[in-house]
Amino acid sequence: MRLVIIGSGIAAVTAAAELRKLHAETDLQIDMISNDTPADYTRPRLPEVVAGTVAEAALTIRKQDWFSARNITLHNPASAIKINREEKTVTVEENGNMTDIGYDALLLATGANANRPAVPQIDSPAAGCVFALRTMADALAIKKRIGDFKQSAVVVGGGLLGIEAARALKQAGVARVHVIETAARMLPRQLDERGAQHLTEYLTSLGLTIHTGAAPDLKQLETQSPADVFRTICGDEIETVLYSVGVRPEITLAASCSLSCGRGIIVSDTMQTSDPAIYAAGDCAEFNGVCWGIVPSALEQATAAARMMIYALYGGTEPARYTQTVPSTALRIGAREAVSTGKAVLTQEEEASGAYAVIHRESADMTNSQKSAALYAKIVIDLKAGVIAGGLVFGTEGSAAAFSRRLAALTGKPEEEASVFLEQAIPNAQ
Repeated sequence: MRLVIIGSGIAAVTAAAELRKLHAETDLQIDMISNDTPADYTRPRLPEVVAGTVAEAALTIRKQDWFSARNITLHNPASAIKINREEKTVTVEENGNMTDIGYDALLLATGANANRPAVPQIDSPAAGCVFALRTMADALAIKKRIGDFKQSAVVVGGGLLGIEAARALKQAGVARVHVIETAARMLPRQLDERGAQHLTEYLTSLGLTIHTGAAPDLKQLETQSPADVFRTICGDEIETVLYSVGVRPEITLAASCSLSCGRGIIVSDTMQTSDPAIYAAGDCAEFNGVCWGIVPSALEQATAAARMMIYALYGGTEPARYTQTVPSTALRIGAREAVSTGKAVLTQEEEASGAYAVIHRESADMTNSQKSAALYAKIVIDLKAGVIAGGLVFGTEGSAAAFSRRLAALTGKPEEEASVFLEQAIPNAQ
């Protein structure tokens, strides 16, 4: 039997490891096709490369010997050019040669690409000034740019990655770093107004300038300089622009062989696509209309896909099917950490519905720097079910792991447990 995995990100490598754990025998051949270099590295730490706090090599997770020890054939750098579903082959370009690799089952873990709202024309004053941070190549290009232009930069997008990128630019020595968020507050999906206010105050203390509720005309970057485009919002002569406005699933290869696609590659609860011999997992996959693009879903989907692939090929006890990932977010910025899980932030419609109640507590000493301390905590209760629907915590360094576990354990529990949690999390409430 032969399994082929296209991609080498966290979903691809997790699936490969699970496949080999489930079937160690040599009659199962596993091929992994990766066009990224290095093949396996920790992408969430790319801002550290930009900041100059770690070397490029430090981000590598699994090297060739890891794949060899598990009898996994790594094709890298290599590109999957075409999938022939009738013949069950993948055409691969490697070292200038084209090869057809057959498969009994195929896993698409092609990930996602950074959104780039506007790409400067080659003769634009913005050419060479606009970046996104998604790959190692991106990180090295940004690092080179700010090595020559250290006066000012702007990050468009105030989400988790945007904040980390902005902080990295500041650490790298850029004098003035601006963050533009179109929403009325930072992290609108993870934090409510009060939590976002605490975050903004802290980011400002780190030397970042935050602009919320701002919507620059990014199309102007196609023909105008960053200084001209952002002068009105930032009051600064911007030299470098970094997009952090989300990602789009990489579905080109899947669409080219007529697999069913929406925003991502559509999968069932067995992680199978519209072709039962082809599976998908991670940032490229769409389940029940959702493309998560987060690490927890990549891990869960990859594990489920690997188990289903082995079951389809070798039989045995049918494994549990994938169920929708419960979103959980942890953010660390310097000496502050934020955690949210479940329905932590209500929409305006949900707030007005009367179906939910919100209780929260706040530290009386907002300058508290005690390790693992919570500064602000909130629980959302589903009144109809009488259970906890989600919650969030904004705390000091070291608090994320503990509060993440505790919040996850609370979800679905009786509402009476909310008060106990809040009192324990913030004993010195104001």
